[in-house]
Amino acid sequence: MRVLRARVTKELGHLLILGVPLVIAQLLQVSYGFVAIVMMGRVGTLELAAIGLGTSLWVMVFLATLGVLIVVSPVVARGFGAGQSAEIRNTFQQGLWLSSLVALCSWWIMRQIGGVMSLMSVEASIIPLVESYLQITSWGMPSVCLYFVCRFLCEGTGNARPMMLIQFLVLPINIVLSWILIFGKLGFPALAVNGAALASTICLWLTAGLLLVYVATAGRYHHLKLLREFSRPSLIEIGKLARLGPPGCGATHLGSRIFQCNCIDDGVVGSDCVGGA
Repeated sequence: MRVLRARVTKELGHLLILGVPLVIAQLLQVSYGFVAIVMMGRVGTLELAAIGLGTSLWVMVFLATLGVLIVVSPVVARGFGAGQSAEIRNTFQQGLWLSSLVALCSWWIMRQIGGVMSLMSVEASIIPLVESYLQITSWGMPSVCLYFVCRFLCEGTGNARPMMLIQFLVLPINIVLSWILIFGKLGFPALAVNGAALASTICLWLTAGLLLVYVATAGRYHHLKLLREFSRPSLIEIGKLARLGPPGCGATHLGSRIFQCNCIDDGVVGSDCVGGA
């Protein structure tokens, strides 16, 4: 009994060491939208409604990309457990090629959502602001996909702290940028909704860049030669990853879909309802 208790305690400790930083990092990253919503409450009801609806739609695409690319983590973990450096390097590099395709699809989808809102009879005054928000944040989707591949490499090798530390560093930058660009401080024009979108996009690229630099320079990954011996895209390897991705995409997407649908339904009623939601 003591042996079992000690083993459970040990395994639980390992899970907490890996899991807690991941949870904190994820909460910090999605808090970009929370920061924008709080600040937009001082601008106006219409702008607040646009940010609320735009953020909900952005999260839907964000989770879909996460669901597709999360397959990198278990495949890397398998190679890490077996001590196969070549498999880890190949999975990471082919994951980057796959993420390029996912980024292109995500970018395109976010730029088409405005037409969907029109078909669903969302209040006409909200649609232009939401479209503008999504068109700006669509340029952040390549960075999201790059970040996910680097993140899942770290997760698969049992290294969860870098993401948490990077998000702790970037969140204050996001708050300051949002304040400057939304309200027009320090000589910048007041961009309102577009300012919130621009601040989020800049910070998304910053987090992806910092994590990529870490992965490329950290001593624990030096022997993997992740970027020094870069392989060409392999349709076979990319296909293997892509086949495993859709189930994860469906699970994460459907789990959040009810909240996004509720927000869109509120948009049909009017900006006051979306802002209140």
